[in-house]
Amino acid sequence: MRIYISGPMSNRPDYNYPLFNKIAQELRSRHHEVCNPAELDQEEPGMLTWEEYLRRDIKVMLDYDVIVLLPEWETSRGARFEVNVGDVLQMYIFELDVETFDFKPTKYGNQNLTAVPV
Repeated sequence: MRIYISGPMSNRPDYNYPLFNKIAQELRSRHHEVCNPAELDQEEPGMLTWEEYLRRDIKVMLDYDVIVLLPEWETSRGARFEVNVGDVLQMYIFELDVETFDFKPTKYGNQNLTAVPV
């Protein structure tokens, strides 16, 4: 599966990078192709405005099939925007249980779970 990770970063300790990196590592170990915005940020640390980071992330996100949402994603203006875009484009959108790594269906995006690209 080609997965884009979405979740809160702003106003979090270390921009929530440790959680994003942990999730990316685990998903990759399960043979998924993963886009981790924290890794993209480290390529351009502090060089962009919030809006520029979001524009970059949306462009990248569009190349993926699935969005996984980290805990408290609803508190993030950027993650909510990513979900809105993914919903309109009928991407697969799941909440991720960060303990079990189970994907939990949401009410957003494509609900035909039998067609999720592997």
